[in-house]
Amino acid sequence: MSGVELVAAAVAVAVAVLAAAVTAVVRAVDAVRALRLAEDGVRGADALLWLAERPLATHRVSAVVSILAAVVVGISVPLGDAGAAAVALLATVVVAPLLAGLVVGRRAERTGLVLARPARTVVQGLARPLDLLDRGEPAADEEPGEPDGEDERANGTEEDTVLDVGERRMILSILELDDTTAREIMVPRPDVIAVPADAPFAHVVDTALDRGRSRLPVHAPDDPDALTGVVHARDLLKRMRQDPGVLDRDATAWRDLVRAPYHVPESRRADDLLRDLQAAAVHLALVVDEYGEIVGIVTIEDVLEEIVGEIVDEHDDERPQIEPLPTGGWRVDGGTNVSDLGDALDVELPDEAWDTVGGLVVATLGRLPRIGDRVEVDGLALTVTLRRARRVVEVRAERLAPAADADGPDTSGEADGHRSGVAGHTDGGPAAALG
Repeated sequence: MSGVELVAAAVAVAVAVLAAAVTAVVRAVDAVRALRLAEDGVRGADALLWLAERPLATHRVSAVVSILAAVVVGISVPLGDAGAAAVALLATVVVAPLLAGLVVGRRAERTGLVLARPARTVVQGLARPLDLLDRGEPAADEEPGEPDGEDERANGTEEDTVLDVGERRMILSILELDDTTAREIMVPRPDVIAVPADAPFAHVVDTALDRGRSRLPVHAPDDPDALTGVVHARDLLKRMRQDPGVLDRDATAWRDLVRAPYHVPESRRADDLLRDLQAAAVHLALVVDEYGEIVGIVTIEDVLEEIVGEIVDEHDDERPQIEPLPTGGWRVDGGTNVSDLGDALDVELPDEAWDTVGGLVVATLGRLPRIGDRVEVDGLALTVTLRRARRVVEVRAERLAPAADADGPDTSGEADGHRSGVAGHTDGGPAAALG
């Protein structure tokens, strides 16, 4: 063999090894894991995700590259040297995949991140020509560029992936559960619908029906914040069937139905919380803070909504937390999570010592807000439009216009730098009277 032939054979064997390595990586790293790496911003993960979402196209191109490498090896070896040709082809067809498997081994992710970008370029370049070769020339009455489902799957285009948009969104939500705490998804204590332990039977039933609740927390008669148990609507209905006259009884008629509450810390991660609720066979838990005080409740539905989005049944009549206004801007519920508002409006909002938009407004002001108080936070103006007691119930969100001249006069009326300030307030009106 001449030097050129030797080099060509060596390069061909190396290419075969790399092609086999890419195949091994795509088999070892699924699209979900690659998606997680991409979300974490790992270098090369976007290309690895592209390959993992198109395994058929990737395997197909790798096989073609391996075959071409074997052909090059066969051409490079002299025809008269049958032994050398056999060894070369054996190295290309058998040894290369085995060597690739050993190299990848338990380092599939690391190997994939290194090889993904050049491999993606090769797959993108060869998938379409291979598809055209399979299909042949389009017929006269066939529109070019409109492949059927199988062709789309083969050429690895953007439209054909293992994960569609909805599946990808759901998987990302699942992956984010370990960064979400019970505090972020709970119903805060002021919003909890509960019944006093000394309420008449009819009052408890009416509350369950009017509020559409299948489970009601029970609080001490003299302390609404002291949640002591949970009563199930199913148990109430069963008692009514057993004793039709029970509706006219007092609390003694249902007190034995109250179940002991299940407590979880507010710092509990949502994925662990879901497993806890499943293991305990309960659907509702009381959330406690670091001092042991009950700060809210959380249900399995709250966790599932983090994955699939808001779950609304035929009895719910809830307004969206973020709602466009006809006059411009958005009406935002004060209990909206800060990150949800940031995602909806594509802005980066601080979420340091608060979870909700109302908490952000209060913390930025540094005092209890009044109707009309306005703060500016990272490109958004938030104006308090409804307050109840000490809580911010609703705000109006508006995008701030970019400053025309950074050195010009400040006409915004703000007082505390680029983030916040009070633009004014009004103390009158029915909403303010609630404060």
